[in-house]
Amino acid sequence: MTASQNLSGKRIVVIEDEPAIKMYVEAALKDAGAGIVASFDRKIDAAILDVKIGDGVSSTPIAMTLEQRRVPFLFYTGYADSVTAPLRSRWPGCKILPKPLPAHELVNAVAALLSPETARV
Repeated sequence: MTASQNLSGKRIVVIEDEPAIKMYVEAALKDAGAGIVASFDRKIDAAILDVKIGDGVSSTPIAMTLEQRRVPFLFYTGYADSVTAPLRSRWPGCKILPKPLPAHELVNAVAALLSPETARV
């Protein structure tokens, strides 16, 4: 299966406060066939969340909302394990990917989130 088939037709939101990283992630997802949604308030298939989103604000409340809506998500962060430990405790099965990551690895991780064989968060 090619990357473009992996995410074809899927609607994904990227919550990221660094514009260059957001553009990189969104470009990788678009290249894989995904549609980018501007807000997690809309109908989405999956989400990529930065751990801290501006001025130390945490994306944990967004993750909790997504969990309630049964929308799969992963964290994409440059923070050390000591910062992400509470996330691993709260969502033990959730992927926490390190920044930077090659585009194909990011796409594969999102495709795994959407796989029917993958347990939902």
